[in-house]
Amino acid sequence: MDNIIKGTLSAFFVIFFTFIGIGIINISLTGRNADDFASNCVSVIESSNYSAGSIEKCKDIAKDNDYILTINTGGRDKSGLMKAGTLTVQYDLRMPLIGLETTRTVTKTLK
Repeated sequence: MDNIIKGTLSAFFVIFFTFIGIGIINISLTGRNADDFASNCVSVIESSNYSAGSIEKCKDIAKDNDYILTINTGGRDKSGLMKAGTLTVQYDLRMPLIGLETTRTVTKTLK
């Protein structure tokens, strides 16, 4: 009888910690993907000299990925080039098994 209880508890803990590990990996990938998305948007926006089309394209992709994208620019200088600004991506992290739900932010500088 004692072996049945030990075997059942062992199986339970193996399954439980497997799901916790999968959740941690998922959170890590979600954060990495949001950071990569922010870096790609910075590259696209800077290379297009802050064109409205490239900003809208990034916002559309952000909406498809459930990100909130905020772009603040410093305006244009006398020569018509954009001044530095910031790009912020907000995303949600969830791990339902332990009740974790939080919002994280990635901020990049536009040059």
